[in-house]
Amino acid sequence: MSLDYSTRKKRSSTHVVGTFLFGMAIGAALMYAIMDTMGWNFSAESTPLAPVTTTIDTPPEEAQVLNEETIADVNGLWPARHLFVGISGFALNPETRTMLQTYKPGGVLIREENIRNRSQLTVLIKSIRQQVGLGGVSGLPPIIIFEPTLDALNKLDLQAIPTPGALREVNDTKTIQQSGYHLGLVLDELGIDVILAPDLDLFNAENHFAFGPHAAVVTEKAGLYMQGLKEGGIIAIASHFPGIAK
Repeated sequence: MSLDYSTRKKRSSTHVVGTFLFGMAIGAALMYAIMDTMGWNFSAESTPLAPVTTTIDTPPEEAQVLNEETIADVNGLWPARHLFVGISGFALNPETRTMLQTYKPGGVLIREENIRNRSQLTVLIKSIRQQVGLGGVSGLPPIIIFEPTLDALNKLDLQAIPTPGALREVNDTKTIQQSGYHLGLVLDELGIDVILAPDLDLFNAENHFAFGPHAAVVTEKAGLYMQGLKEGGIIAIASHFPGIAK
């Protein structure tokens, strides 16, 4: 009985080994056939494969955007995007044109010395945007910032719009807000984006361009005035820094 068992065990082992070797032969044959079909050659005389170059086609919509000088194109096209600069004169001179074209500042400050009248300022602002070349219209860089002084406002023929100083004795909230709104409309039409106003200092002998002598009154009136400017399309940045009041 034990002899039969031993014989069967040997036969079974021989069968397993044979099956394994037969499977390896079939696998090798299949692998060789696959490599031959794909053109693989492992001989010593085989030549190296040429490097594969992959080309990614850019969709037409993306290609058009990438070729335009827009806000998104900041590398090399908009190097001074974090800078606000001042300019001199009523019109752009060659040096200023070159500076704007080359560095493309993020903002340009308009001061009293840049203003002769409304029509002149409109032309100047358009020229600034055209030289920077990032769109040429309001709402795109460069941001145009206006520093208001009494003389600057007079040059723009804005005497009919009450200044914060003129609103010192006015307590009607609607009048204060409407004053900011009408000023905002005029500045927006000129191409201005930001005004460095209103003045949050307290009224005193040195500062007549303030809403009043008390902080609570100045805070309330300034809030109304800034809301009006916003509704007129202008961003208001309160001044001064750090201030002249005590």
